[in-house]
Amino acid sequence: MILFSIILWAVALALFIIGYLVFGGREGLIHSYHTNKVKDHGGYCKAMGKALLLLSLLLILCGVLALVLPAQWVTVAVFVCLMVGVIPIILVQKRFNGSIM
Repeated sequence: MILFSIILWAVALALFIIGYLVFGGREGLIHSYHTNKVKDHGGYCKAMGKALLLLSLLLILCGVLALVLPAQWVTVAVFVCLMVGVIPIILVQKRFNGSIM
């Protein structure tokens, strides 16, 4: 499970960097298809950046849990963390773009 934790932490680090940059206003990191109907680009970047930062923190937590929990519980923990992390992204997209696509 150590390798799994390292992979989760690497993905979390990448998401954290992207989330931080988007939070700071780098809207170009998000595909233009998802931003073409957005009117408040600053608010969208702040909200989407926060959602990405949350997802990265949840992945860090899953990496820690993978070191202390049995494998079957790690699977459940990763699934729950991904669902909790993806829901805010979907809600931000729907709120600012009008739809999730």
